[in-house]
Amino acid sequence: MSQYQPGTWPDKLVGYCISFLVGSIVLYAAIQLLTAIWSTLLLILGGCLFVAVLVPAWRSRSQRW
Repeated sequence: MSQYQPGTWPDKLVGYCISFLVGSIVLYAAIQLLTAIWSTLLLILGGCLFVAVLVPAWRSRSQRW
């Protein structure tokens, strides 16, 4: 009959270090992905903003005369 024995503190330390390493890698990958998408997203939002400002201005100007 064996009972569950918790790991010693070096085992826990190694587990924490590996968890920290994996978390750091995942966070780095997420930041790199956001950096790659950010420029495209900014370009799309800028184009939409340009159209949203240009179309009402053009419509109001063409209906004045």
